Amino acid sequence: IDGQLRMFAYSHVKKMPCLSKLLELFEMLSGILLDQTHYEQETLFPYIRLLDGAIKGNESYGPLFVRTLRKPLGKSPETEKLIVIFENMRSLTGNYELPDKSCTTHRVVYQKLEELDRDFRFHTWLEQSLLFPRAIEAESQLLRQ
Repeated sequence: IDGQLRMFAYSHVKKMPCLSKLLELFEMLSGILLDQTHYEQETLFPYIRLLDGAIKGNESYGPLFVRTLRKPLGKSPETEKLIVIFENMRSLTGNYELPDKSCTTHRVVYQKLEELDRDFRFHTWLEQSLLFPRAIEAESQLLRQ
């Protein structure tokens, strides 16, 4: 989407000045998402898998593991930044509503941005409502051993 948004913004910015701000927001979003994804894949999710393994295997090292490697579970400052960026993107685009006579590229870009927004909100909901509460409970369970 980056290339399509960039091309669309550069070619339509005179008619739609908000596109320069939308592109700026998307670039910030991309950087934070890449960092956040790397942290989740390399640190957070492996930690949660180890918690699960320690509980399932009734491992004696479980409490020590939690005390030494405990990871912050819950809404991160990066997640908060992403929420604000998506709110700003929705505001700039009128909730991704297309004006009459929108070109195909405009339609594709807005559709992809809306899809990314929806996927992010679902991902965040899964983490906050299911994954993190269960991981926190697993930490507590291991510490009670």
